[in-house]
Amino acid sequence: MPPLLSNCPIDIRALILYDNSQWKTPEKSLKGYEKLCEAFGTEPMSYKDYEHFFNIHSEEAYYSKYCKRCLPLPDIRGCILSDVINEKTAEKSLNDLYEAFKEHKIVKEDLDYWYKRFENGHLFTRVTFSDLPYDVLYEIVGKCDLRTLLELRNVSCGLRTIVDQKAPPFTEIYLNFIKDGIDILTKHKWSPLQQLMFRELKFLLQNPRLRLKTFHIETNIPADHVQVLLDLGTIPACRRDKARLLNLLHSLDYQIHVESCSIRAESEEEFIGVLQCFKPETLQKLAIRDGYLRGHSINRIAEMDQWKHAKHLKLVGVNLPSIEHFLHFTTIGTSSHAFSVEDLVHLCNGLSESINFESYTMRTRERLDTEAIKEALNLQQTTSPGIYSIPNSNLLVEFIYYLKMIDSPLSSPSDLRDLIIYDIHQWKTTDKSYEIYEKLCEVLGKEAISYNAYEYWFNRYLKESYYSAKNGRTYRVGNLKVCILADVIDGRSTENSYRDLCEAFGNDKIDKDFHYDRYDDYGFEAHRHALIKAERSVNTTLPDTYNDHDLTFSNLPEDVVTEIVDRCDLKSYLNLRIVSQSLQTIVDKRPPPCTDIEIIVRDDYIQLEANKEILVDSCPIELTNFRHCSLFLIEKRVFRDLEALLKNPKLRLKSFRFDSNSSLHHTYWNNVMDVNAATRNYYMLFLKMLDSLNSKIHAEQCTIKSALEKHVKRILPCFKPGTLKKLELNHSCLMSEMNRIVKTDQWKLAKHLKLHGFITLSVEHFIHFSTFDVQTISMKDQGRLCENLSKSINFESCNIETTDYLDIERIKNALTPRPSAAPGSYYIPNSNLVIQFSIGHSVNKIFIRKL
Repeated sequence: MPPLLSNCPIDIRALILYDNSQWKTPEKSLKGYEKLCEAFGTEPMSYKDYEHFFNIHSEEAYYSKYCKRCLPLPDIRGCILSDVINEKTAEKSLNDLYEAFKEHKIVKEDLDYWYKRFENGHLFTRVTFSDLPYDVLYEIVGKCDLRTLLELRNVSCGLRTIVDQKAPPFTEIYLNFIKDGIDILTKHKWSPLQQLMFRELKFLLQNPRLRLKTFHIETNIPADHVQVLLDLGTIPACRRDKARLLNLLHSLDYQIHVESCSIRAESEEEFIGVLQCFKPETLQKLAIRDGYLRGHSINRIAEMDQWKHAKHLKLVGVNLPSIEHFLHFTTIGTSSHAFSVEDLVHLCNGLSESINFESYTMRTRERLDTEAIKEALNLQQTTSPGIYSIPNSNLLVEFIYYLKMIDSPLSSPSDLRDLIIYDIHQWKTTDKSYEIYEKLCEVLGKEAISYNAYEYWFNRYLKESYYSAKNGRTYRVGNLKVCILADVIDGRSTENSYRDLCEAFGNDKIDKDFHYDRYDDYGFEAHRHALIKAERSVNTTLPDTYNDHDLTFSNLPEDVVTEIVDRCDLKSYLNLRIVSQSLQTIVDKRPPPCTDIEIIVRDDYIQLEANKEILVDSCPIELTNFRHCSLFLIEKRVFRDLEALLKNPKLRLKSFRFDSNSSLHHTYWNNVMDVNAATRNYYMLFLKMLDSLNSKIHAEQCTIKSALEKHVKRILPCFKPGTLKKLELNHSCLMSEMNRIVKTDQWKLAKHLKLHGFITLSVEHFIHFSTFDVQTISMKDQGRLCENLSKSINFESCNIETTDYLDIERIKNALTPRPSAAPGSYYIPNSNLVIQFSIGHSVNKIFIRKL
């Protein structure tokens, strides 16, 4: 491949793609290129070299369009300058560039700027990546993902210096051990969590400019993960990865800048080894979780600078250190054995004198001797239930008992908590929240708790929400179904409900599709409840405790039923039709929720698929004496459903496939003993049903496989011409039958064809197709086919397969093609076509495409 001229700023690839879109020949494109070189004062390349690049980029443009791939946006300034030199108007230049590079977002203002610049006699220079200013490179590096940064470091020493001087834009790292090794996750400043390799983790941790908000590491390995591999006599990968990780941390020549770290380890040595890797002055939050609650002592850890400089502490499953090690923290949380009463008194005395302390939460499964604690601390009851004050101090003590709420008014205790937290985020008062809660209980048929009890829980969760926000803790989100139902009952829109839920609990906690689906389901239930209430208010004879069975589905307004029908899946849609005559009328007015239909008929079974799901399949019934009964039911019921779909003029199908590869199509029925009578009857009923359709079937693609020739001619006209874009026929039809098929509007207006079977047709029947695959085109028709395809404005490509010997030399002598850059590919003279040959073991192919 000849090299491009390095002193020429023109993007040859962009210029050729632009000329290719305007159907310019290599000679005409070269003249435009020479004018550009003359403007820049550079020496143009030879015609032979230019033709080489022209062929390569022309093929690139074709295959990208054929495979629907988007090419990278080239530098189109040379194209704009060429238009200015050729005195093309700015409007015409803009339209041509849009057409040539329509898969890219080209900014009109940019095109106008360069057009006016070139029109005033200015030129441009090509700027490479290394020519960019240092601050621009620095900003680009800041926008790269981690893998791109690693690749940039290998480009040059200069880029490596820039990359290493930039702080990695990652704020959170999570390291966990799984069965197959270490699981590494990071969180980018503006991107979600992503999976990393060990080399990428090493690059991050070895950068002293790394600034992390969170570092979570678990060095304990689940015993069951290790034991399985040990039993097989192999060393677990997680053990090897753990050693690599610890060696990496210990090899760092600086301490990691982390604001919050969480450690779970197997031994005190591992705790210390990991913790000492963090910079004490920046570590604000420290969480230590013992691996599988072994109860390790942390007295040595409490002597470390990382412990002494931290402001927030959380201990889970470890043995508590001496009281004096807690007194400098702002917030403390422990989940392990409880303090003794004496230690608790000592702790409260110390915390009351601390200027930093705000709160301490102790969780324990042991039963607390609250009376002994009250007596030891001389606790005084406050106006709030369960909250006590300590005399001569600024401390409050609250006892919280987590009991199972057996008589919960909603599905679970967490539902009530979710509802109250959600109402708090919307600044609702206790009265307003309780009002919504009562409506929920009424709809769900549950008994509401008293206002006083609800007020207690509201205040309780209000305080929890306040301290969670203050301490930077996130709220553990449930499924939020009760919050969605509350919004439905409150008459709020779907968009407002989703927005407020995201604001209350975080965008990453709310699945939009789940919310919308659940909102639709609850919307129907809430509407149903409103109808019941309205019925009760009109009929005063109804008791206050109304019965849902007083209102049936048929009592709903027609617009409500119509909306319900539109939300049904296909099976529900078909089931609604047989409920009543009025429902059938409404259902038949709506477009069926069906885009794909496939009918498969064999000697002894029938299968009907809709939307890629099987509606009926007689295969599972293996008892011969029940086979006829099964197909009889299909004939009576499922045939009715299929008829309802195909007779609905609002049906919009993407594909219709009929496959009847059965022996009944290859011999006379009265001589066939193995063909099931019900199968044969179903097949004939289907054909009669097609004949009775009052409207053409709207389908984009139709495939008819292995049907009788006369039945292909009978099925195909049932589809709407013009909307039928893709046609696939799989059978060796008789020539007389095919001559009738090619005269149909369905054939003439289709754009894509696949014809399987050795059927010899005149080449004129293929010219109007954009793409077609056939298996028989005679050798003598090759030249005539290429001549016609070259003139076609629709043609894109065709594929011709044959099992016969492919005489390539004979074809070359007839077409006199010129070799192209691609092996086995040739240009056909006096045309815009390229032909390619492929010789296989059993099948030979000829591929023709338009440039």
